[in-house]
Amino acid sequence: MEVISLNPTEQKRDPYIRAKIVARDKYTTFPFVVNGRLEGINYFGDAKYGNCHHISPLYFLKRHRPGVDPNHPLNLMIIDGQNHNTIHKDWYERYYGCNTELVKQEVYYGGKVGWISDYDDVLTGMAIIRSYDYIQEDPTWFVPYQSEIVYHYEMLEPDFVYRYRAFS
Repeated sequence: MEVISLNPTEQKRDPYIRAKIVARDKYTTFPFVVNGRLEGINYFGDAKYGNCHHISPLYFLKRHRPGVDPNHPLNLMIIDGQNHNTIHKDWYERYYGCNTELVKQEVYYGGKVGWISDYDDVLTGMAIIRSYDYIQEDPTWFVPYQSEIVYHYEMLEPDFVYRYRAFS
């Protein structure tokens, strides 16, 4: 019997990675997004009390993109628990009406996005900026990914960087 875990706490986590992302993010946050555009950032407190969120979920990457590291720093953000639950649970009601067999066929086997992806681009952009800024502070942080982080930072739209910095 195959089980699809809808509860992210049931998936294996690496506590060492979480500590690095907590150090980078400093605060538990969640973006305010309108039509895909960053319009603000909500702050909820110290990052150590937040949830370490995989922007592209662990189960999806392991099954459909096996060569991709799910714990890449650009795929992780510390967000507040309520928004984390929303992202991981609401898609089920929103898209599939609790039809477990359809979820299995389209998401688990078919590779469709099985989460609310409305925030993915903004969360990834935030992870890029935070990672870039943090390697300026700590050059030993995630050394294998540093050149990739710098590349992605340089490719970000200047308006997004400006808006992020204005809200943080």
